[in-house]
Amino acid sequence: MSKYRLNWDEERVQKYIKKGRGQGEGRKYKPWLTVRDVPSRGRSTRAFGWKTRRVHHMLSDHETRYFYLSEWSNNVIDIREQYPILDRDETMKIAKDLKFRYPHYIGSKTPLVLTTDFVLTLIEDGHKKIIARTIKPIKELKKQRVRELFKIEEKYWAEQGIDWGIVTDLDIPKVLARNIEELHSAAKLENIEGCSIDELMFMREPLLDRLLSFPNMQIRKILNKTDLETNKLPGTALYLFWHLLATKRMTMELNKPFDIRKPASILDKGVNFEGRGLYNYELLG
Repeated sequence: MSKYRLNWDEERVQKYIKKGRGQGEGRKYKPWLTVRDVPSRGRSTRAFGWKTRRVHHMLSDHETRYFYLSEWSNNVIDIREQYPILDRDETMKIAKDLKFRYPHYIGSKTPLVLTTDFVLTLIEDGHKKIIARTIKPIKELKKQRVRELFKIEEKYWAEQGIDWGIVTDLDIPKVLARNIEELHSAAKLENIEGCSIDELMFMREPLLDRLLSFPNMQIRKILNKTDLETNKLPGTALYLFWHLLATKRMTMELNKPFDIRKPASILDKGVNFEGRGLYNYELLG
């Protein structure tokens, strides 16, 4: 259970509900908790989502890594983080049935609104499917109280007919998540020093063709040569290189650290463009 920056009581809970926290889908979804609400043990992160076109709030490094995996998956069409289980009557009943003590906000008699870290909407065999995932370091699962709270969460989602599961730090491919994070901001072209969006778009396909046409040349050398020949500042072609990967016009093995000193033979032409993804949701636990 997280320690909250704010003093919580029933009045605040109802205020959040009235504001639409934990409600909506896609761009209109509002997470129950934001990085301002909870001091995180890890690194709290705000990231603009490709799929939802809104800012997402992650409260730990593990949540952030899972978010990027979800962004990259071509099955996932919506990501709702810090999702509240607002039916406290039901979660309290479940706790009573399991003979578990129900949690309350610190220093308050107000029953806690339990949250699930991620509720994802997927497309599977042409149909929508919702899954719920809780992210937790494996060492935390040794704590009895943590396991009790997860039992409540698990039973609640089971009653809703929704697949719920725990994803630990051991389940998350860290290098892949880190690489996706590096690429993430390059998906949408923006003006950079010495080069406009229109110029970048004009350079994009020729750079892709060049990278795929010289498989024995170092990627770094191709990028440097492109900058020189187009009279652009150093790093312009590298930015486009990240963009080509982020939009999946070009693919490479992402489970290994990036190394542009390697030959361009490690690159392939992509088939799924504009961030629709190449990875299936099995990566998501």
